[in-house]
Amino acid sequence: MTVAFDGTPSGKAAALTLVSEAEVVALARGERVIEAVATGEAKRGVVAVEDGIVGSHSAVLDLLIDSEPIRVIGETWQEDEAATRFLLIGPADTKPDGAATKTTLAITPKPEVPNALFRSLTAFVGRRLAVYNVVSRPRPGQSGAYRYVIDVEGDAEAEPLASALTDLAALNDAVQVLGSYPGDTP
Repeated sequence: MTVAFDGTPSGKAAALTLVSEAEVVALARGERVIEAVATGEAKRGVVAVEDGIVGSHSAVLDLLIDSEPIRVIGETWQEDEAATRFLLIGPADTKPDGAATKTTLAITPKPEVPNALFRSLTAFVGRRLAVYNVVSRPRPGQSGAYRYVIDVEGDAEAEPLASALTDLAALNDAVQVLGSYPGDTP
């Protein structure tokens, strides 16, 4: 199976960790990896989404939010000098290998709802679901407005996360599940 990665040694290691019999293909950047998977040039892709030096990889996160034909299906951490988190992506109809224990989603709070982000997070906390990460991204075309990428415990298609996601509709203009997958949170 062809797996594209960002050309870094840790990206290659992540690809081989996530897909054991991968035919790896180095591309120039994570954004190019997403494009290769979206167009079918590669069956899977591995993209760095955060590390201990740069923090969140904003351009990659923005593309994941905006790439409808892409689904997150796995993750791994590479304990390199930056402690880098990589996501395994595939076409939207791809199922993860193994039971989903973690979900990455994007929400776009309604501007007219006071404390919409906080209230959205309580939908998870009230169900005793761990929230691992929240990253803000500017909302395109709206100064001072944001959308958020959230990593949360659970499978989007199973309880209690499915009910939490239903509750989010009243608070957000958009709720987008980017993928549920076997989590690898250290």
